[in-house]
Amino acid sequence: MEFMLSVMFILLVFILSLALFESRITLNNSQFVLWEAKLVAQKAASNINNVYLMDDNSSFTDYLVWSGVGKSVSLGEKTIMVESDKGFVNYPILAEVDFLLNDFNGTVIFEKTGGKVIVRSG
Repeated sequence: MEFMLSVMFILLVFILSLALFESRITLNNSQFVLWEAKLVAQKAASNINNVYLMDDNSSFTDYLVWSGVGKSVSLGEKTIMVESDKGFVNYPILAEVDFLLNDFNGTVIFEKTGGKVIVRSG
């Protein structure tokens, strides 16, 4: 009888720890996706702002990856928004932007022409 109670107690502790571990992994995954979104938004906004402060006919090339199911990058009024199924992050931009991309997946060219920043794939 004592053996059965000991085994049941050990199994109970094991099952509870698995449930706690699973919830922490889910939380860490969500936080990691939002952190990644923040990095992409910050990098894209920084590139747009830097090119905007350069002379006309200037360009900058960078490698950005943010594509997949539930992931998108869009422009708002003076902001760039990076979205995922876990949430969204937005960063301010200075320039008027022409966005000629469907997704950020690979080489992205930021160029200033006529006072506008054009964002296109490379």
